[in-house]
Amino acid sequence: MRQPILTSAELEKLRHVPRDVFPAETIDITWPVMEGAPGMAGALQRVSAEASKCVGERGAAVIVLSDRRVGRTVLRSPPCWPSRPCITTSCARGTRLRAGLVIESGERARSTTWHA
Repeated sequence: MRQPILTSAELEKLRHVPRDVFPAETIDITWPVMEGAPGMAGALQRVSAEASKCVGERGAAVIVLSDRRVGRTVLRSPPCWPSRPCITTSCARGTRLRAGLVIESGERARSTTWHA
């Protein structure tokens, strides 16, 4: 990859490299609307546990944190939030350098204009 921001096509290529060459796993970072804001804490715990299994048990080289399922009945956290528990847990278990972390998000970047 030539840059840190991937196109959709580049991300799909990354996901579909043969598992024996470069295993990638995708983890859903959304949760049901009916769980409300408290559901985010549970989602973050789930994402962290799944990431640990992906690296430790399945040998993933790349983990994609995805909010692709977001919709009317499904919420997403700000895309960077799930990365922290994944990194913290993997550092504690000594597996942080075994896998890269990619965030797939449909969230639009917001620009800020400053006025004097």
